[in-house]
Amino acid sequence: SFKRLSMTKIETSSRFTTFDVDGDGKQEWWERIGCLNSNGPALWQLARKRGELRSGPVIPERYLEATGECFILMIIVSWAMTYLFNPSIIEGNLLKDRVGYNNICVGFDTPPARYVAMPLQVLQAVLAVRYCTLDQTRAFLEKKEGRIDSCEYKFTRRANLLYSWFMICFPMLLVLTPDVNVVIHTFLFFFMLMLSFTVVAANFKESQEVTLSSKIWITMFGVHTFLLPVLGAIDFSTYTEGREDPPVPWYIVCYLDWGWFILLGLAVVFLPDSPPIHITYELILDESGKSASAQAPGVAAAAAEVPASEEPYTPVYP
Repeated sequence: SFKRLSMTKIETSSRFTTFDVDGDGKQEWWERIGCLNSNGPALWQLARKRGELRSGPVIPERYLEATGECFILMIIVSWAMTYLFNPSIIEGNLLKDRVGYNNICVGFDTPPARYVAMPLQVLQAVLAVRYCTLDQTRAFLEKKEGRIDSCEYKFTRRANLLYSWFMICFPMLLVLTPDVNVVIHTFLFFFMLMLSFTVVAANFKESQEVTLSSKIWITMFGVHTFLLPVLGAIDFSTYTEGREDPPVPWYIVCYLDWGWFILLGLAVVFLPDSPPIHITYELILDESGKSASAQAPGVAAAAAEVPASEEPYTPVYP
């Protein structure tokens, strides 16, 4: 006989369990800000695990929150480096010519900020893919439990698939810079906005505990996600060399641009509660306690074994 890696199962605890100021047994949005102060940002919470994979409950949303925080961290560090070492690009650049203000990308499009931004974007892709694999596993389990229907499951599956593969390609944003192709660079950025909103919307669709404050937040997030690419595309499509002002007032697009990232940073507060999943990690050993070859028939059978009452689950993400 062989030990095998155990299947995941759904837990029922909330993402927030330690900060209830008014004692009503519920986590309001303002209490979640306090919980954030207590537990730290998602990136910090994951960093404290030091990359260790431990058996126990796992919260998929923690990785989605960390994905957004990683991008915001990249923006802050990159803009600081650009301001210190390449301030001339802030005065004039291809993006500013088209939209009338310094788009958020300006801070990380040029050296030396780009050299720091690239590994952070790779880390962002790792976190995004990890979220998608965990969320897809949870959606599969919730569908089996009857907590979500087939349409909700398919929406989650497709949203996670598109988001994970796009985020793997997203570091190309720092390869196809405005100097290479300003239009492709900008529309890569717009696609990131739209797919980020789609995967968040799928998370909301799965949840059965969406508060009013969370509904208001995702509505604002959706409005910003829709309007920013539309108005930005108008500015780009009507651009002519030497134009002084874009057709859409720069302060409107600027508000939508920077406002989108402020809303992204608030995801840790307003993402709805969904059940964590419990994962068990085990070594596969032979009867003598030695490491068993992964190619041995007995090991392959033990690893692939699924109880007859359960539907086989095939991961579809990298």
